[in-house]
Amino acid sequence: VMAEPTIVEPKLDAIQEIYYSAVLHGIETGAFRDRQDRQDRLTPLVRLQQICNHPALVKSNIPLPPGSGSVSGMDAEDYLPPKFQHLIRYIDDQVLAKGEQAVIFSEYADTLDLAQRLLEKHLKHLNPQVPNAGPKRVVLTAHAKVRGGSGANADLVDTRIAAFKRQPDQFPILGITYGTGGEGLNLQNANHVILLDEGWNPAKVDQAVKRVNRLGQKKVLHLVRYKTQREVPAVGDGPTPQPVAAPTVEGFKDTVRQEKRAMAGSLLSAQTSDNAVMTNQSIMDRFRRDVAQPAGGADPQPSS
Repeated sequence: VMAEPTIVEPKLDAIQEIYYSAVLHGIETGAFRDRQDRQDRLTPLVRLQQICNHPALVKSNIPLPPGSGSVSGMDAEDYLPPKFQHLIRYIDDQVLAKGEQAVIFSEYADTLDLAQRLLEKHLKHLNPQVPNAGPKRVVLTAHAKVRGGSGANADLVDTRIAAFKRQPDQFPILGITYGTGGEGLNLQNANHVILLDEGWNPAKVDQAVKRVNRLGQKKVLHLVRYKTQREVPAVGDGPTPQPVAAPTVEGFKDTVRQEKRAMAGSLLSAQTSDNAVMTNQSIMDRFRRDVAQPAGGADPQPSS
C-alpha cells in the first residue's frame, strides 16, 4: 500500500538565491552558449539543481557577480538550506523515531555524500548530548564513485546494500543514485522513499520507487518529493506588492517529465507528430524562455 505522496516545496534561502541568480545571469547573458558538446548544453540546469540541494556542491564553479556578497566562508556541514532542514526533521521524526528505514535517491553522488555527512552530524536520534561522542555512522551510500575501479572496491556497493538490508538497526538509511544496481534490485525492507532530486527521465524515477514498492512490501510506503521554489518580485500595481513564489528548475523538470510521459503514451498509441521530440537544446531554450524570467512566464503563486 502506498500513501499519498508528500510534495515538499521549500523556498531558496538568501545564500541559495545568490548562487541561483548568478547562474540565471549567466544563462541570460549567454555565458553558457559557447558549450557545443551536446551533454554540456544542460550544464547550467545541473548547476541550478545542485544549488536547490546545497550551494556547497557548486560554489567553486560559479563566479559571483560584483556586489552579490560573500559566502566563501560557508561551512558545508554547518549550513543547512531549507531542503536539508526538512530532510533531517523527516528522518528524525518519521523514520528513526519509528524504527523504520528510508532510501534516499539522487542523481548526484556528491549530493549523497554530502547528505551522509549532514545527516550523521545533525540527526538528533543519532547524536545524544554526550561530550566527545561524535556522529554515529548509520547512513550508507551506494553509487558509481564508491566502486573506485576494480579490486577490493568493486563489490563495495553490493556490500553496502546488503548491510542496509541485513542490519536495519545499524543502517536505517541508504543513499543511492538512480542508476545504481540492476532492475532486479530489491529494497523493500525500507518503507520510506525520499527523492532528494529527480532527473529528466520519468521511467528512472518510477523504477526507483518500484525498487522499494515491490511485491512483498508489508508496510505502508511513504514517498517524499521536493519542488523547491524561489521568491520573486510581484508584477503589477500596488503600493506594497508582496513577493510571489515561482518555480525553480525542479518545477520545470517536473513539467518536462509529465510531458515525456504523455509523449510516451502518444508514441504507444501512434498519436504523435515528428515535432514531438525533446532535445537538450530545446529544453534549454524553453527554460530560458519560461523559467529564467519567472515574472513574465510561469504562473507564480502568492508567497506564504
